Amino acid sequence: GNGSPVGAVSSGATVTVAKESGQATLTLTPTNLAKMISRLPAGSFSRAVWIMNNDVLPALFTLTLGNYPIYLPVGNPGGLQQSPYGTLLGRPVYISQHAASFTAQGDVLLVDLKYYQTITKAGGMQTATSMHLYFDADLTAFRTTFRMDGQSKLAAAIAPAKGSTTMSPFIQLGAR
Repeated sequence: GNGSPVGAVSSGATVTVAKESGQATLTLTPTNLAKMISRLPAGSFSRAVWIMNNDVLPALFTLTLGNYPIYLPVGNPGGLQQSPYGTLLGRPVYISQHAASFTAQGDVLLVDLKYYQTITKAGGMQTATSMHLYFDADLTAFRTTFRMDGQSKLAAAIAPAKGSTTMSPFIQLGAR
């Protein structure tokens, strides 16, 4: 990461799923989400999670397949403890301020974080105190340092044995 962890979405393995032809702006469709799921590698669906900006939440409440909603605000086993923002197509939804705003590229992410690797510096968290810095104010200064790095385990998207559609554990929805 050269000073900071490389985000999963900024890796070379990230796949961007384009909007549907003729899709209206400021919309999210079940087809967008289904195409994102189809780009996951085999075995990743059971570990994948949705990460999205909170601006996307209002659009989720109207998504259905036929008469069935595909977004359940809370309802899977474990309820709020397992996925506080509910499930979308059977996978937990997490909200992040780091996801792009609604309809911008990267507002909806489908990721299998097993493919993201982090390391920490030996020794873990280090703390230090100093009473000298603010001696005249009768205060003590505290400092905590924790060094880590992270990046995708994959350098590029996965080319399938048959077919031409690449797969990845890091999928983002394109701008709409």
